[in-house]
Amino acid sequence: MKPLVFNATPLIYITKVGLANILEQLKDRKLTSPHVKREVVDKGKRRGIPDAIILDKMFTNHVFKVTEAKNKKLLASLLETKGLHITDAEVLVIAREQNGIAVIDDEVARKAEQIFAISYVDTPYILMRAVLHRLITKEKAKQAINEMTRTGWRCSLESYAKIMETIERCDKGQERNPTEKAKQKTSQQPSKEQGKTTNVEEGSTRKIPIKKAKKEGFGVLKGSSAFTAKDELTAQN
Repeated sequence: MKPLVFNATPLIYITKVGLANILEQLKDRKLTSPHVKREVVDKGKRRGIPDAIILDKMFTNHVFKVTEAKNKKLLASLLETKGLHITDAEVLVIAREQNGIAVIDDEVARKAEQIFAISYVDTPYILMRAVLHRLITKEKAKQAINEMTRTGWRCSLESYAKIMETIERCDKGQERNPTEKAKQKTSQQPSKEQGKTTNVEEGSTRKIPIKKAKKEGFGVLKGSSAFTAKDELTAQN
């Protein structure tokens, strides 16, 4: 399972809407950079922002691992990109070095990701993962998007509509629960045709076409079908 490498914005907004618990409950390995930690924890605590205290506890409890970007040449090259901040550049380098997925919302950073072939997703992806794993309801995810936009998170009207549509569809085709699957296994013998199908267990992976979604401003929509467990959300291979 590929690690998720978080930039500051997804951490800030997911915490701001009261859903920091999903960051703890998602089983992926979660990384970030020293500058991101300084941005979301150290600066936030100095300004008395309650979200920073919550995030600080998560760092203390090792929900996130702070990782240095080692490829200084690539880091310097990225920093030459106009509008790309140090936090963005570090996250991109770490994602590439760790064969991970950058969780990032910044459009300039996304263009750099395309150039350097770095996998990425964004804040709605994390909410949809939470819905898929039944950590939150679809209604809670939609409410979170609305609260995020009210507090400054930006997306186009077109992207907003597609986010809401995809959240609504994201549990269609979701697998039966383990009890139902166990009953089926005991009542049916596998056929050759059944052997060709693939059920997705917790922790297994599937790819969906992230690159087709890059123009939409978040990593799971354009060109993708219903958001199901068989997709297991992107790029984790």
